[in-house]
Amino acid sequence: MAAALEVSHLTKRYWDFTLDDFSLTIPECGVTGIIGPSGAGKTTLMNLIMNLASPDAGEIVVFGLPLSEHEKEIKNRIGYVGEDPLFDANRTVSWTGHFVAGFFESWNGSRFRSLLEEFGVASHKKVKDLSRGRTTLLGVAIALSHEADLYLLDEPTAGLDLVARRRVLELLSGLAEDEGKTVILSSHNTEGVAEIADRVVFINEGRLILHEEREDLMGRWKWIHYRDGALADDILTTLSRRERRPFSCKGLTANYPALCDRLADSIAAGDIRVENVDLGEILISMIEGN
Repeated sequence: MAAALEVSHLTKRYWDFTLDDFSLTIPECGVTGIIGPSGAGKTTLMNLIMNLASPDAGEIVVFGLPLSEHEKEIKNRIGYVGEDPLFDANRTVSWTGHFVAGFFESWNGSRFRSLLEEFGVASHKKVKDLSRGRTTLLGVAIALSHEADLYLLDEPTAGLDLVARRRVLELLSGLAEDEGKTVILSSHNTEGVAEIADRVVFINEGRLILHEEREDLMGRWKWIHYRDGALADDILTTLSRRERRPFSCKGLTANYPALCDRLADSIAAGDIRVENVDLGEILISMIEGN
């Protein structure tokens, strides 16, 4: 499968943070969730991809084109929503859409107006009069209205209520599933990302911790609930975050496929129970080094 984005040995140094020798390849089509705690480097990575910041080292290639040589062509193919969308606060929503349309070869004005109506963003209002959530939705509407091939969204559900958040995630999932687009969204919150992401990228302290298919990741990580004596010692030693409870114990494994055959009889006998792990719990465990 061809690559939508290739980041090679990317480095960006600030006085208090470094994105360090970062490499990542994301294939075309599908949804990739870039997850990490606040300050992990997600926004720095997004800014570098959009050339809003200059790297100290490394290369960024989008759809086979080096960003350093084809910035205009590349940006015309990207629908971008920044963490803090920058719009002229004294201009109206309608004016903002008309202004932004001039930067793209393709602009679907009817889709833009339809999304504004669906999101409840009044076209006559000035940007400064919009709430944080409505400003985010304006950014999403713009990003989705110029027929991009790659959608790059930094915290696209920030400040949104439950209904709006769900709708934005549905739209992003539909772009990948129905139109074969590539969607990359970053978030410090795993909720929602786990539902629509095909691939998961974990970042912490400017480093890539993990890049894996979501189904494979969720298949590896499991909670094991067990009665005393139900697990062999060599299995017990592989479990992390072990807890003793009144009637059972539990521990976390990051390699359940290697254990499932040995646990099958005890599971059938009711001495062991296997539980899925929340994506957030996986992230916490990886950050803590457990």
